[in-house]
Amino acid sequence: MYPISKNLSDRINILKFLLIIMVVFIHISPEITAYQGLPAGNFAEQFYQVVVYLISQSISRVAV
Repeated sequence: MYPISKNLSDRINILKFLLIIMVVFIHISPEITAYQGLPAGNFAEQFYQVVVYLISQSISRVAV
């Protein structure tokens, strides 16, 4: 096995930590099943739901 530098080891550890956090986001995110039939709520609430969905279900899927 080849030894790796401390710098590379630190980078790998940081990446592992971020990926673990992403997997946790996938599992704790609220389900957003459909946007049709939602009452005409305020823009901030709908924006929040879209951002949560993007972070927890789209971006975090990279961790898997």
